[in-house]
Amino acid sequence: MARGLEKQAIEATCLRLLQTKRRVGVRDVTAELRRLYGAAARTERVAQILRSVADSVDQALDSTHLIEELQRLHQRVREAEQRAALAEEREARHQDFWATRYGDKLAALEARERLGEQQARSAVSAGQYLRIYQKAAELARRLSQYEDVEPLIAAAPSDRG
Repeated sequence: MARGLEKQAIEATCLRLLQTKRRVGVRDVTAELRRLYGAAARTERVAQILRSVADSVDQALDSTHLIEELQRLHQRVREAEQRAALAEEREARHQDFWATRYGDKLAALEARERLGEQQARSAVSAGQYLRIYQKAAELARRLSQYEDVEPLIAAAPSDRG
């Protein structure tokens, strides 16, 4: 009576071969079973067990790849959040800088306008000065007919010589 191999032995052999090779065929499994146990199971049975073991290995690899992909995506999200926080901080500093500069320029302009208004109130315009000078010159000319009058503008030191 022929003694068949146990399912666990065939599964273990399939798993071992799948871990060493990427593609494993039924012939590879039967050859390994003969080498290890001196016998092989029916081809259909080996093919069925090999498919189920390969499917479970693929599912395990898929879940492992999914977990790794999920971890990579979480890492990318964390990095993106860090970049976004840094960009927000830089933008806030940039806006604060320009708001301060704008405020300083506005204050300087207002101070200059106030100073200009004060100077305008206390200063005599060029037209006013000319009219006053002309009037003083006319009065000095008229007065000079009756008495000696000093000139309105003193002569330069070289002219006195």
